Formats: sequence, C-alpha cells, structure tokens
Amino acid sequence: MSVLDAYPWIAQRFQSVKEVSAGRYCSAECPLKCHRSAGLRFWLGNDGRLMFGCWAGCPKLEILRVVGASYRDCFPKGMEALRAHQEIVQRYPYRDENTQLLYETVRFEPGTRGRDKDFRQRRPAPEGGWIWNLEGVRRVLYRLPELLAAPKGEVVFVVAGEKDADALHSIGLLATTNVCGERTEWLESYSQTLAGRDVIVVEDRDTAGRRHACEVRGSLMDYARSLTRLVFPAKDATAFLMGLRANDVTTPAELREYVWGVVEEAAKWQPVEV
Repeated sequence: MSVLDAYPWIAQRFQSVKEVSAGRYCSAECPLKCHRSAGLRFWLGNDGRLMFGCWAGCPKLEILRVVGASYRDCFPKGMEALRAHQEIVQRYPYRDENTQLLYETVRFEPGTRGRDKDFRQRRPAPEGGWIWNLEGVRRVLYRLPELLAAPKGEVVFVVAGEKDADALHSIGLLATTNVCGERTEWLESYSQTLAGRDVIVVEDRDTAGRRHACEVRGSLMDYARSLTRLVFPAKDATAFLMGLRANDVTTPAELREYVWGVVEEAAKWQPVEV
C-alpha cells in the first residue's frame, strides 16, 4: 500500500504532493514556508504509522496544526492507536515527610488532541501497580522532603510546574509547585507548609499563569515572612535557563547569579514584606 492510499488526507491538505519510489514515499511543500519546495517527506512505519519530516527541521506539531491535522491522524486506527504508542518520558514523584511516595505526575509523548504532550496523575496501588487517579490522596507540595530539610532562611521559589521546579533545583535553588500547577487550586495546606519563609512566586507569561500566581500570593499573605512577584524575561524559568545556556552561561553558580539578578530587579518595584 502506498503512503497516499493509507493516508489520502495528505493530498487534500498539502500542496505539491508527489509520489516517490513507487509510492513508498511522497513529498510535499512544507506549509510553514521554510522555502523548500519539496521540504516534506512522508513514509509508512512498520506498524502502519505515518512518518514524516521536513528537511529544514520544521516542528512536526506545527506542520500538522497549520493544515488542520493532529498526531491522531497519523495512526491507522486514530486515537486508540495513538494512546497505545504514547510513551512515558518523565515522572515527577510527590513524597511525604518520610519520603514515602504518595503519587506521581507522568508526562506522555506524543499528546492527544493535537498536543505534543499529555500529563496524567497516578498513585501506587496497595496490591502493586498503579491507580490512575488521586482520589482520597493527601496533596503535598512537590519536593516536600527537600523543603522541610532546608534552613528556614533559604528562599523558596514557587513555580507553575514540576519541570520549572526541577530546572531551578538543578542549579542549587529551592523550588516547589503544586500538582497540576496552574490548572488546579492552591490549597491552604501548601501555604502552611511555607509558613515563615521568604517566598518568590514565579508568574508565567500567560493568562492562566498570572491568575494562578495571584491566587498563590493571596493565600501566602497570611503565612510567608516575605513575598516577591517574579516574571522571568522568558516564557518561564526553564526557558530562561535554556536561553542562558545557549549563550554559554552554563555553570550552576553563573546561572544562579543571573536568576538572583532578575529577583533583585523584581524587588525594586514592589513591597516584599508581609
């Protein structure tokens, strides 16, 4: 079976489609306007999946979005097959005061519904294995054991997700978040855990990020020793550090210095005592 026989929507959604090698491959113009007339190549995987790529390296998810398709369309049986091919690429464990695992956030790739990733939560089952929900499970802050072990005088960064918390932790900073980040409520118990500490609330540059950061700061007003609102000059903490590393700022000490520089600028125009 040729690529176009298996996935006729290619000819309907892409321009300049041509069969190559008796239908084993087909080429098309990249819709992202990368100035390559035959920038895309499509072929079938061993399991019938549609494989494709752009010679200029254009992002696959963006290519699909522009033509109104998604990863679901690249599988012979749609969503069912897509879920079967999702892979766990990252686990974020949430542990209690005694380092006992309570639950995990799990990152899957590729995502469903046109996304490049999905996140789901699971908890250990008494008989072994996993239960894919958090019903009846006590919610705690991410990296709780590290928080409790840190000196009271050490500043805590509250960020919008586990990836950002890990990014700051990797350079020697104390950081945490709540499960599902900006998509869920910030509980009072989280603020109680941070009582008496100097807290920097990192606000992502989108509506959900601003709303969640405002909720966090409002809850912490009655608990934190001081509060600072911080907006990185990038999408989030991870993007900020990635940008620095791309410019040869690589050691943890150098990266921390840049982070503290942004914090100092933030503190100049806002009151930090509560």
